Amino acid sequence: MRRLLTGTVFGLFLFSCAKSQTINITSITAAGRFNSCIIGSPPLPAPLPAVTATLVASTGTSLVNGTLVCNDPCGISTLRIVLSDVRWDQDPDDNWIHGIFFPTNPGFSVSGIVLPAGWNSFASCTGASCSLGQSGGQGFYFDGTFESSCCGAPPTGDGIPNNNWGDRFINCNTPLSFQFDMTFCNSAITGSQLSFQLSGTADGNTGCYDIPDASRNNRINFSISTTSCPDIYTVPFTSTIITDCSVTPINYYAQMNGGCGNGTTVTWWDAPFGGNQIGTGVPFTYDPAGNACPAGTVLYASCCPVGATNCANRQAVTITGTCPPGPNATHTKTDPPCFGINGGTISVTPNTGGPFTITLTGPGGPYILTGPAPVIFTGLAAGTYNYSFTDAGGCSGSGGPVVLVANPEIFTPVVITNPRCNGAANGTVTFNPIGGIAPYQYSDNGGTTYQAGNTFSGLAAGLHSFTIRDNLNCTSDTTVNLTDPSILTSTLAGTTPAGCSNNDGTASATATGGTAPYTFSITGPTLNSTGNATGVFTGLANGPYIITATDANGCTAPTGTGTVGLTDNMFLTLGPDVTICAEQAITFDPQTNPETNIFTWTPINGTIAGTIANPAIKNAVATPKDTATYRLHAQWGGCERWDTIVVNLLHKPIPDAGKDTAICNLTYAILRGNSSNLSGPVNYAWSPAPNVEFPTQAVTRVYPPGNNRIYTYTLTVKDDYGCNFTVTDQVDVTVQPPVPAYAGNDTTAVLGIPHQLFSSGGRDYLWSPSAVLNSSTMQNPLATLMNDQKFVVRVTDVAGCIGYDSVFVKAYAGPAYYIPNAFTPNGDGLNDVFRPVPAGIVITEWFRIFNRLGETVFENNEYMKGWDGTFRGQKQPTGAYVWIIRGVDRNGKKVDMRGSVMLVH
Repeated sequence: MRRLLTGTVFGLFLFSCAKSQTINITSITAAGRFNSCIIGSPPLPAPLPAVTATLVASTGTSLVNGTLVCNDPCGISTLRIVLSDVRWDQDPDDNWIHGIFFPTNPGFSVSGIVLPAGWNSFASCTGASCSLGQSGGQGFYFDGTFESSCCGAPPTGDGIPNNNWGDRFINCNTPLSFQFDMTFCNSAITGSQLSFQLSGTADGNTGCYDIPDASRNNRINFSISTTSCPDIYTVPFTSTIITDCSVTPINYYAQMNGGCGNGTTVTWWDAPFGGNQIGTGVPFTYDPAGNACPAGTVLYASCCPVGATNCANRQAVTITGTCPPGPNATHTKTDPPCFGINGGTISVTPNTGGPFTITLTGPGGPYILTGPAPVIFTGLAAGTYNYSFTDAGGCSGSGGPVVLVANPEIFTPVVITNPRCNGAANGTVTFNPIGGIAPYQYSDNGGTTYQAGNTFSGLAAGLHSFTIRDNLNCTSDTTVNLTDPSILTSTLAGTTPAGCSNNDGTASATATGGTAPYTFSITGPTLNSTGNATGVFTGLANGPYIITATDANGCTAPTGTGTVGLTDNMFLTLGPDVTICAEQAITFDPQTNPETNIFTWTPINGTIAGTIANPAIKNAVATPKDTATYRLHAQWGGCERWDTIVVNLLHKPIPDAGKDTAICNLTYAILRGNSSNLSGPVNYAWSPAPNVEFPTQAVTRVYPPGNNRIYTYTLTVKDDYGCNFTVTDQVDVTVQPPVPAYAGNDTTAVLGIPHQLFSSGGRDYLWSPSAVLNSSTMQNPLATLMNDQKFVVRVTDVAGCIGYDSVFVKAYAGPAYYIPNAFTPNGDGLNDVFRPVPAGIVITEWFRIFNRLGETVFENNEYMKGWDGTFRGQKQPTGAYVWIIRGVDRNGKKVDMRGSVMLVH
């Protein structure tokens, strides 16, 4: 267990450079114990460590708006880093800080280190000196306590980083600061930022104590803003191995090419850093000593000044290729595609420098060609070839043998099928080629078009030419001869007749020519196979027949037409005509031979179709709609007969009760009954019989009671010719209501001025007396009165019914209002309303009545609308009331009147 000892807190030392240039820090992050401190009151998370970076020395870099810009990757830059406000969280297990270190081989060196008291620097660390399970590069460790430890009691500041405790007084409230210079080659600047990382370790991970820091993920990261270096190697470096045959033994050297984009002459080195310079410029010839092969050697090309060896930024160039033991060549060939045609090629490619002179020996040779590799010989026949060559440097070599093998000759075995019938085009030719290169194609038009199938069909007899082409377009021609068989003929030998059963006739035929054996088939009324093998057919019905012969190849030859006769002894009768009632059915009973088995009934002479339910049986059933004629066609084998029968039909009467009618009230109607479709006399009966004058007569009178009603009467008709038909029909009799004659309400008129009368209720009108009217037959005539007059109007409606009404017209001198001087609103129906009576007045503008207090108790402008003696729902007292009235006469003049009226209860 760790022993807690006392100690002192070391002081902090900060370094500054007044002339330094500040670089932008793009990001600062911390993890683990560097980012878990809680400080202050109230307690809050501690801030991240602070980092500043300044450019203190530079070759080939500049600072632009806080960004480190790389101008030359061959230079070196030095940054001064100040890392401050670094806090260490001892919780939760009291692991004290032990040290801070960079990764191994970070690409920069650290110098100018300024550390807090008790801290030392080291070049690298592994194992317990860094942290168990880790390793690192340059860093700083704490070596400031005087206490002993479980690792012994070494003195303070002994330079051994793994035998001291961390400082137990360094915690979240003790910020640390570190300053150091970082020097790196400019070639490390490859993007928009350059990142750095420091790892922190606890004393529990140094190997002496039993409280390890479990996570070991204590990190501080920061980046500076940069602009990457330009690419100075703009021309790729390449190598070519050259064989020199001018010396013995043969020498090999490499020719190097490439270039610098910064205008510097290329320098060649034997190591990536330091080493020896072995040449300059391009092309550069690298010739190793002792005629050695340079293949696989790595040279280093640099575009940096020769003196900049620390950051040379050299590019490795591996010499590729092989060094053959001497001049030789490779070759490829293409065999002649078709047998007997010089279509082969040989291509020769020497391994040295050209142009080359190559001699090819073999069939038809020698052949000599000069030129760069590859050298190609064409139009060669099949056979064995060898070659020799000389290159541009005088080196020579040879090769071979090269064997050109032509594809086998195309042979075309053929399977022939001659036309099966004389004159037919159904022969076939099938090819099964061998040789050449499959697949094959085939042509029957001299190679104009080809098909993939190897069979040609639909061929007639004669010579046919074909071309066969393989996959390399090599061809072979062949001719095939097809022949016809002899002509097939067929002859009808004879026939025997059939009886009425029509199933015992015969016919026979013979055949010659074609290809035996023969088979026969027959067409005609009877089709069977009785003579397929012999040509003799039996069991035939009468009629025309043709027998066709077919040979072994399927060729056919029909005979001429032969007829099988018929012996006829059939009879048929339907008996006498018959009579039936309408809607009845009749079953026919024809007399004929027992063997007769086919019956066909047909309506004729205009008989309606579809009246026979079963027209294909002997005893058919018919239900005719009228007198009908039917014909029967009967068959017994090849015999047939016809007969007809007439079915007379007694009709069903069609009753007619007449048209619906309308009559005036208290008059009579005539019932006009009738019937049609008769086959004899009939009887009539009307119902209901009351009010019918003669109920058993077709035409009679009826006296309906009441008015404004419809009465229905039924006419029953019954036949008297034995069918017992009973049929009915109905008629409606509408009794009109009384005519609503109307002559208008009693009214007034102006003396000597035409006054219009009004009437309604019908279609025709007749007024009386007519002397004062402009027309007595108008619905609304004009009356010119010199005194009071009562008029009577006769109104006739559409049914011819008549009604009467009257109107009284009182004549006044005018235009003026006639107003009474008293009224008695006591509800006795006499003089209950006080109203003005206009004479010659068109419009009443207002009519007003006032009480003795001057209040308006009534006001109105409606025609003949008067005062009932009340005001606001209350009866008014007996007394005098003043009235005024204004109207407009027929001439448009104002008519003003005033006066008084006495109200008496």
